[in-house]
Amino acid sequence: MSEAEVFYGKIEEYFMLKCSEIGARIEIFQGYQYLAHLSKEWQNFKLSVSMVSDVCLYMNNGYCRQRRIRETMELALDCFKETVISNQLTKINGSLIEEINKERNGNIIERDTLSKIFTMMNELESIDYDYFMEKTRDYFVQEQEILMKFDDTKMYLAKVKARLEGEQERIVMFFPEISQKNFIDLVYDIFIKQPSSKICELNGGISKRLAHKDYECLTLFYNLFNPCGCMEVLNSYVRTFIVNFTAEKSNWMNEMINFYEYLSFVQIECFVNNKDIWKCMNQAFGDCIKNESNACSHLISYLDKIFRENIEEFENIFDKLIIIFRFIPDKDVFDLLFRKLLAKQLIQRKDISLIQSFVVRLKSECGLQYTQKMEGMINDAALSADYKEKSLQPIILTTSFWPLKSTKSSINLPLKLKEQLDVFEKSYLLKHNGRRLNWQFNLGQADLVINFLESRHEVNVSTIQMFILLLFQEAETLNADQISKSLNITLHEMERHILSLALGRFKILQKTPGDNFLRNSDIFTFNNSFKHKAFKFKVPLLQIKPSNSEVPNAEHSIEQVEEDRRYQYPFCCLLVLSYNMFHPEPSVIKKRIENLIEKEFIERDEENKYQTLNILNRQFYKYLA
Repeated sequence: MSEAEVFYGKIEEYFMLKCSEIGARIEIFQGYQYLAHLSKEWQNFKLSVSMVSDVCLYMNNGYCRQRRIRETMELALDCFKETVISNQLTKINGSLIEEINKERNGNIIERDTLSKIFTMMNELESIDYDYFMEKTRDYFVQEQEILMKFDDTKMYLAKVKARLEGEQERIVMFFPEISQKNFIDLVYDIFIKQPSSKICELNGGISKRLAHKDYECLTLFYNLFNPCGCMEVLNSYVRTFIVNFTAEKSNWMNEMINFYEYLSFVQIECFVNNKDIWKCMNQAFGDCIKNESNACSHLISYLDKIFRENIEEFENIFDKLIIIFRFIPDKDVFDLLFRKLLAKQLIQRKDISLIQSFVVRLKSECGLQYTQKMEGMINDAALSADYKEKSLQPIILTTSFWPLKSTKSSINLPLKLKEQLDVFEKSYLLKHNGRRLNWQFNLGQADLVINFLESRHEVNVSTIQMFILLLFQEAETLNADQISKSLNITLHEMERHILSLALGRFKILQKTPGDNFLRNSDIFTFNNSFKHKAFKFKVPLLQIKPSNSEVPNAEHSIEQVEEDRRYQYPFCCLLVLSYNMFHPEPSVIKKRIENLIEKEFIERDEENKYQTLNILNRQFYKYLA
């Protein structure tokens, strides 16, 4: 045996002896004192080993490298690991986890000492990550169960956030970077991922927080659910809340507009403008509107109110209404109801500047084809201004544009009016060869100057009311049967008009008996003693049938819409079948599908992502537009 071998063996014996002495000195301590003495002994041991390595530098460079054996520093560390660490590893790990749990419980510990111990363990490759993960899991599981018992969502999330921040700081200080993610994932898994559904239901959960506008708690939900991949759970509960939202019927539009603005605010401020959750919220809002069968009627009623009140700040309101309009599924029903509202405004010659502004927005939203009939109605009204002749102001309505039933009238007209209409009709047909005029007297109105015994008034009435009043030039008293036969119209056709003259605000006629029903024997007398402080006024038509609004209801128009749809169903079927007429390249189809997805006409169906059809796996898509 050479002198070098003897010297190397003596050094190894020295290191083993020193390590045994260190182990004996620290073994008598417990807890933090044990860790503190271990840290101190380790620092002293490394210092002495460093000095020995300097002395043995020649041996390390020569003898150790030639024989490929451990140099003095490596030899010393192995001795420390085998003699001290391996023999007392259980005690070391137990003391470390005990100190960490003390800090988790809110106590102050000497982090610097623990950091040095973990650095030593990492240097000696002695950290038992599985042990620390297991003990950490046990601690967090117990803590999570305690927090859930408080039944307070906001407190739970706040505690989890504080725990997560504390663990992140602690893990960065104690553990190497490669293992830090595992501990963070463990926190998310125990506190958020596993009980995610329970958290969303805890004490009303996220639904209660959304209802009470608890922005702080909603932000906590997002910040804790998003990093651990629990957004699907969060989305499902947010969706349920939105879909189940119900607005008061009397104020449906205002509440839905405010609700959408609230959701937009939550999306930006609490959910950090996350596109996935915003997409989910939009779909849920659309389903919420679908749950309201009279959504079209509510929107039309709201528009009618805006048009009547002539609101100045209409630009901002229209932008909000277009947002609601996007979510209405039966846009053909809305089209019919809106054209009926537009017809009323145009026939009564009201200002339509606001309507035109809204039609422009509809055109931008749905395209030219959707607003073609609306624009045609507006053009009809504009062109009709050129047809004014003396006391006659006809409005020429194109049948295909206007949502009105064209009925051929057989009413007996006053001779002077009939002559005037014949002259106009002859002149019009000469200019427009091939057209046919069908007068709709039930839609018109007239201005009459009526002389009473003590007053004189200019009265705006419907055309049929004008015909009725002209009969009283010949007689002061007539019964309903006489009026009906003189005009050649049924009681039902004249009921609303004549009762409005006798029972309305302006009682130009007197009815006997004075009830709300019309019978052949009812007697009507011209009210010569009528007085009113206004010289000009309009006689409004009474609502004979009970109705909440003059605006047409979707239920009354659905039959007409279904009739229009009857011709579209075969077209859709033929359109699908026509795909078999040629066989495009798959790459072309794929490119077009991606283009449709980008434009948000369709989306991939994630619920039925792949289903087996005819042995082939095919992707399913949902139609959005």
